[in-house]
Amino acid sequence: AAQPLPANPVFYTSHPLRRPSLDFYSGYPVIPIEQSRIERQWRKEPSAVMLITTEDMAQLKLNRVEYLGQVEDWLLIRRKSR
Repeated sequence: AAQPLPANPVFYTSHPLRRPSLDFYSGYPVIPIEQSRIERQWRKEPSAVMLITTEDMAQLKLNRVEYLGQVEDWLLIRRKSR
């Protein structure tokens, strides 16, 4: 079973533009991030939640991935806790 989100999760997306509707419906700011920075942010920020494409996922080397959901080619993931 998926663990609850931390108190103040940080959401990132590989979508290049700010999407106010994502902020509204998630209840959190969703920060655009370049694909080249996703791996670094994944290691640096354990509470990060990523909304990335399946294409991004295939190209990235992310460890301890927990899949929270998928819609079409978009994945919502976070790091599994130890």
